[in-house]
Amino acid sequence: MSVKAKRDNRQSVRVPADLRVHSTAAGDLLELNVVNLSLGGAYCGSPRPIEPMTRLEVILDLPGPGTASIPVAAQAVVVRIDRPSRLAAHGARHPYLLALWFQRMTDSDRARLRRFLGQDGN
Repeated sequence: MSVKAKRDNRQSVRVPADLRVHSTAAGDLLELNVVNLSLGGAYCGSPRPIEPMTRLEVILDLPGPGTASIPVAAQAVVVRIDRPSRLAAHGARHPYLLALWFQRMTDSDRARLRRFLGQDGN
């Protein structure tokens, strides 16, 4: 019996990142830390669990000139939560890791994210 390697079906390349994300979940302001990022979503450390299929409004703080940050807004959906037992391999600073899918983003915010990821075609 042969074992097939699990194929990565993502459409966007993930890039390691160390960024902050501000979000509102159940009326609470929440700060998440990005572990990796793509045009399609983000993998973030969270201080508390957020159940899959929860919709979030998120603002990514991308680095800008000097000490400024460039905000990128998106509507996201939590598609997976990794609980503490899986965290050791990731060196996470938070007790939970959330996989977010960017469901909606303006063209200008998507362009800013694309430039940050080095995928702007230049």
